[in-house]
Amino acid sequence: MEPRFDNPNAQMPNLGLSEAEATVIANHLLRRQRQTSFLDRALESLPEPIARSLVFFFVAGVIAGGASVGLGFLLLPRVFQMGTRVFTRLTRNP
Repeated sequence: MEPRFDNPNAQMPNLGLSEAEATVIANHLLRRQRQTSFLDRALESLPEPIARSLVFFFVAGVIAGGASVGLGFLLLPRVFQMGTRVFTRLTRNP
């Protein structure tokens, strides 16, 4: 295919493509891209059982991490109180 259809003096590269090859490339470049998220594209590239396992363990890890942080915030004041009591008992003069 010759790309100089509107300006004969244009400096365009000639890739040596046939009409069919040029049509396939043009259709590929002009097709409407699906609006997918990064996670959708990543999961589509994985085999199905692996994708399910990754999602399951990721969600389980987020839940376990949130529970650990919540438990830490609940127990941390008690630990400090116990530590203060033990420290005052140990430093008290007999």
